[in-house]
Amino acid sequence: MSLFRRKPEFQITDRAVMKAAEIARDAALWRRVSVVDPRYLLLGLLATEDPVVRELFRRGEVDVPRLRARVEARLPAVVGPPDARLAGRTLAYSGDSTRAWELSGEEALAAGESGPRPVHLVIALLRQGGEAGTLLAEAGLSVDGVREHLRQAVTG
Repeated sequence: MSLFRRKPEFQITDRAVMKAAEIARDAALWRRVSVVDPRYLLLGLLATEDPVVRELFRRGEVDVPRLRARVEARLPAVVGPPDARLAGRTLAYSGDSTRAWELSGEEALAAGESGPRPVHLVIALLRQGGEAGTLLAEAGLSVDGVREHLRQAVTG
């Protein structure tokens, strides 16, 4: 089964965004949750080593440890290592997470890129709203501000 309702016009190939997705999946597995919702995607983004996102958080004075704690407070408690039967298992993405991936692809294509990077996923979560987007907005980020940061990062 595909992550998307229709074949996307982009590919997810960026290593940092794939790592963020892996971290999101692992966070869900440790909580023995079977669906990855946008809060888990945000956890993955907060752990990314992507330089554009790191600089975005630094310039925006986002308190990453505080934001991570706020996200984790809204998730089920960690119950221990994932069941061995779940190791390597592909978890389902919620409809909202799937939509966030689609929006991140739209952002990437609009920026002239072939696929989303972590910064595009940040914009997507902000556009979407919901808990993850609200937490990012409360941390001081906005769609326009992140897009401007991306433009500056690309143009040097």
